[in-house]
Amino acid sequence: MGKVSNRFRSRTKSDMRVLFIITVRGHGRGGHFHSLNHISQAMGENAEVSICTYGTGRSQVLETNPHFKKHIFYNGKNFIKYKKEVQTMLESFKPDILHFFDTAAHNTFSLFFNINKYKIFLNKCGGPNPVEFPLVQNLILFSEENKIWFEANSKFNKTNIEVIPNRVNPELLRFNFNKQIEKKDAFCFVRIARIGNAYKKSILDSICLVEKLSRDGKNVHLYIIGIIQDNKIAEEIRTKANGLPITMITDDCYTQKASDMLYLADAVIATGRGIMEATSLGKPILTPAKNNELPVLVNVNNFKKFFDTNFSERNVAPDECLKTNYVEIIKLIDDDEFFDKLSLFSKKVFDENFSTASGIPKYLTFYKNNKNNSDLKLSVFSNLKSKLKTWYSFINS
Repeated sequence: MGKVSNRFRSRTKSDMRVLFIITVRGHGRGGHFHSLNHISQAMGENAEVSICTYGTGRSQVLETNPHFKKHIFYNGKNFIKYKKEVQTMLESFKPDILHFFDTAAHNTFSLFFNINKYKIFLNKCGGPNPVEFPLVQNLILFSEENKIWFEANSKFNKTNIEVIPNRVNPELLRFNFNKQIEKKDAFCFVRIARIGNAYKKSILDSICLVEKLSRDGKNVHLYIIGIIQDNKIAEEIRTKANGLPITMITDDCYTQKASDMLYLADAVIATGRGIMEATSLGKPILTPAKNNELPVLVNVNNFKKFFDTNFSERNVAPDECLKTNYVEIIKLIDDDEFFDKLSLFSKKVFDENFSTASGIPKYLTFYKNNKNNSDLKLSVFSNLKSKLKTWYSFINS
């Protein structure tokens, strides 16, 4: 992994203590858990770092992180115990920075503590633009799409805002390619996604692509890899894939760290963090677009357009790109030189845009420049509606 300069490290390693706090309500394996896992370990080379999870679930992803400090069980009813345990942790670790990795974590903390006493940072980890969002002092975003929304909202005029999309730590991408599943003798696409409504379209688009390529005589195969969140949607996908060169992998032993299965891919169909993990390996990438029924091959001409929307299901492909998309996908399969060109492009965009090696200095600079926001003081009543909604959601979960 690329290193922050020794000058910067010597200044920050000894005098900056960062406490990350994140909510866990389910399996704790979503993209933002992996992002925090990678960011915190890279930051640990330059600052003192601790991680606290809280909620009704547990995150194995984070509990194996060397900086993990503790998990606090919280269900909305045991708030006295929550406050006592957090207070003990604050007194023990003495953080300079409190960095929340979701709004629920921020809302819960600020419901029981005076946040003006602390240096607070909040990540919005991708996703669509919010309908509502708590007012915060310092906000870190993963996409330009979100930045445009926040900067256009007068409520956040005094909020310090920074876009830092870099969230894959090359040091942690030592993929465990145990190859328990033998790769098919074909050009293989891999789509890693939780099997539920959020990624239904991109999975069905991937199936449509393989169906069309097979019909046109191409020797291709698709692996769909992910935990099942909705059995009805899983059955719909199985029905659609029936009779096609498609393998569906949902066993926990494969989905626990699904990126380990990328050895099966010649090219990866992905959104968000999946794009970043694929490019770290130099895999050509495709991403869904809401204005197309097939995944779109990412290249130098459309990269910025998809990057701005975090390579999400909200992508809108340029018209000129759609005209040539299917032809270029066939070229990717048939033309080794074209394949190698897109592989090199993938590795280049990873190094420039997704690697924590280039992202950690941005975090440290943002921390340093915005430790206190004297222009924005928040009272106990600030974001009260949002705080109470979060508390109520725990009570009823």
